[in-house]
Amino acid sequence: ELQEKLALLDSTSQEGGELLRKKESEMKGLKEELVAAQHKTRVEEAERLKLVDKLRKKEVEMSKSKETMDKMTMQLQRLGEERDHMHVQLEDTKSRCSDLQYRCNGLEEELNKLQSAERVLKRNLQLQLP
Repeated sequence: ELQEKLALLDSTSQEGGELLRKKESEMKGLKEELVAAQHKTRVEEAERLKLVDKLRKKEVEMSKSKETMDKMTMQLQRLGEERDHMHVQLEDTKSRCSDLQYRCNGLEEELNKLQSAERVLKRNLQLQLP
């Protein structure tokens, strides 16, 4: 009976040993998985940080681009206003030029009349002198 108990104890001990080795092997595998998962997490975190940094840089770039676009829009508005003002000045200058041309034509006509009258007077004066 003792031998049976001893044999049972030995077999239980062997089974326990095998179970213990299995559990140790499982724990070793789980530890390896944990280390791999931690490494993967660190790599992913590093990648996330790189992406966050890229995103910040792009946001700064977009902000600068928007600021530049706003400046250009304001400059275009100013140039449009200047163009409109210059167009008004051009029309005013054209109008004054037209008025001056009209006056000039009138003065030329008057000059021609006076020159013609002067010639007639000179001719008449020469005819009257002995």
